[in-house]
Amino acid sequence: MTLRIVARNADHWNVWGGPKVLARKSVILEQHCSKVGRNSKDIKRSVNMALLITDNKADVDRLADTIAARMGSHAADARDTCLAGTPDDIREHLSHLQAAGATAVFIPTMFRPLDELRHDMDRFIAEIAPDFSSA
Repeated sequence: MTLRIVARNADHWNVWGGPKVLARKSVILEQHCSKVGRNSKDIKRSVNMALLITDNKADVDRLADTIAARMGSHAADARDTCLAGTPDDIREHLSHLQAAGATAVFIPTMFRPLDELRHDMDRFIAEIAPDFSSA
C-alpha cells in the first residue's frame, strides 16, 4: 500500500535498508508508477543505514543482530541495512546504493552509543564522503 501512495504522491521516498532492499522495492515502486502513468525516476530515493567503520567482522555481525532485533518482521534485511566494514567496504556499499538510485543516506543514531557513532561519523566525513561529493 505504501509504495502505491509513493507512486501517486511523493517526490521523495526513504527506505530502511541498503542496495538490495532499495533495488527490490524500487522494482515494485516502478510497477506502481507505471500503473499511474508516472516516471519513477522523478522520485528521489534515500536510505537509512547504520554506520560502523571496523575491520572486525564480528562487530558487523553484532550490529546486524542489533538491527534484526529491532526490525521485527523485516529482520532478514538487517545485514543490508548495515553500512559497515572497512572504509573500502563502505565505499563499495555506497557505489551499490548509487547504482540502485539512492541520492542520500541517513545514519540513524539508535543502534550504537553516540560517542562511538560520532567517532565513525567524523571518519566517514573525512575519509569516505569526499569520494561521493557531487560538489
